[in-house]
Amino acid sequence: LGPAAGTGDHATYMAAARRWLSGGSFYLPYQLSGPYVVDKVEILYPPISLPLLILFSALPDVLWWVIPIGILAAVVTFWRPGLLGWTAILACIAAPSTFEMYAYGNPAMWVAAFVALATVWGWPAVLVALKPSLVPFMFIGIHRRSWWLGFGLLGLASLAFLPMWFDYAKVVLNARGSLVSPLYSLGNVPVLLIPLIARLDSRRRANRRDTNDPAPVSIPATASAPPGQDL
Repeated sequence: LGPAAGTGDHATYMAAARRWLSGGSFYLPYQLSGPYVVDKVEILYPPISLPLLILFSALPDVLWWVIPIGILAAVVTFWRPGLLGWTAILACIAAPSTFEMYAYGNPAMWVAAFVALATVWGWPAVLVALKPSLVPFMFIGIHRRSWWLGFGLLGLASLAFLPMWFDYAKVVLNARGSLVSPLYSLGNVPVLLIPLIARLDSRRRANRRDTNDPAPVSIPATASAPPGQDL
């Protein structure tokens, strides 16, 4: 049971979702039985990721890529970054880890889409919880009421998978190898920075325009002249 050539992580997670739907375990048996070395075919996402995976296991495979890429592109276009912003964005796109993530359909590309939406509405950032190693990005928009509402709803949804959280704890504690290092997810950071760069550069340019605009000239009201006299 391994990823299909050319689709990698996508095939692994779709197979896990279908296995769970057929009454099997979301996680592989040896992940639960004792220590194991992670070799890119194991399921390391929490059970709250299942709704997303189940949905796309029933849809055409291409949508797994088209939708998150479309969301990211649309948000960047919405923020309209300038030359400096685009330069930084292209540098993030050029990162080898970015290409690998999209080439293999890693679910982290959905986390990037959620971060992008969070720069506009705030609350989608709570969905970063689908990949706990990237949780610092979850706090984008935490100052908004909608974020706290989304956080509460996510917590309630997590209760539906309560027994599986104990399995997830075993999976994480049993995992061994370089791929479980907290630093491993740093490779996903460049693509998550793309929408943040777009927003920051957009605001920087807006502030510069406000600073360069001349202050409005105050014109004093014309005094009224006595009858028969001109001012």
